[in-house]
Amino acid sequence: MNKVRILGIILLILGIIILNYFEHKNYHLLAGILCGAGLIWSITGKIQFKRNAK
Repeated sequence: MNKVRILGIILLILGIIILNYFEHKNYHLLAGILCGAGLIWSITGKIQFKRNAK
């Protein structure tokens, strides 16, 4: 496993923890962003914003 996939798994777990423990506060947007980024990074294993077309 590379570092980005491990970071993605950590972000996914952190987002789930925030959803469960801070249920009565308004942290759902932050938890959703963390879960989404963690899921994408754990599946793809890379961070790439642009694709260079050559």
